[in-house]
Amino acid sequence: MIGSLATGRFRLHSDIEILVESPVGPAERAEVERALASILRGTGIPYDLIFACDLTQEQREAFEHDRVIASRLREARTEA
Repeated sequence: MIGSLATGRFRLHSDIEILVESPVGPAERAEVERALASILRGTGIPYDLIFACDLTQEQREAFEHDRVIASRLREARTEA
């Protein structure tokens, strides 16, 4: 997770931003996109699915300070 949800700034008009750091090929990319769309279907919550392999090194570094590993999201929210 990156962005407002990861940093505790998520508000009514925010979107969810998910950064996939593992290298993925076209088949895996489509599978991740379908899985996320299925999970969020009907919620009305907009999202951005970002693949690190599509980013420049500068863009990846910019996301680093806002990143929270999904398994640590609940813990990070408690700390905020």
